[in-house]
Amino acid sequence: MAVASSAQPLTIIVPTRNRYPRLLRLLRYAQSVTPRYPIMILDSSSDTMESEVLREHFRHRDVRVMRYAPDSTPFAKILDGITRVQTPYAVLWADDDFLVPQALAHGVEYLERSPDFSVVHGIGVLFECAVVRGTRQVRCDPYVQRSVTAPTSAARLLDHWSSY
Repeated sequence: MAVASSAQPLTIIVPTRNRYPRLLRLLRYAQSVTPRYPIMILDSSSDTMESEVLREHFRHRDVRVMRYAPDSTPFAKILDGITRVQTPYAVLWADDDFLVPQALAHGVEYLERSPDFSVVHGIGVLFECAVVRGTRQVRCDPYVQRSVTAPTSAARLLDHWSSY
């Protein structure tokens, strides 16, 4: 099954492994919102896909599933997946993350207007839901996604890791 034509501006790349319930939740959400983008799933699961509902999502015309050996590293899958993208832009969407599709559209619009830039990122927020002494609690903490703009790759790497 092919990814939608390059008339689409963005491909969503979803690496996953043995987390079909999370992947199903992501696909249900992604296919219910506007704008909709082609989705490329990079799957190295060792378990069998038993959900007919998930298989139905895999048959959708905007979804392409790439199968990898269970021992494939996430980096190898992502590197291979990126080479198969047929759109001008791509976003990595972890199977347990939540992205706002309209924010993706704004990112594409910004990159189209700003040819000197090749990457955009938004605000990252960590949500944690827990039950404490019988009461549901939700914690929401923004986390820093800094721009790394040092002039050399070594300096950018050091700058990036300085916040960890």
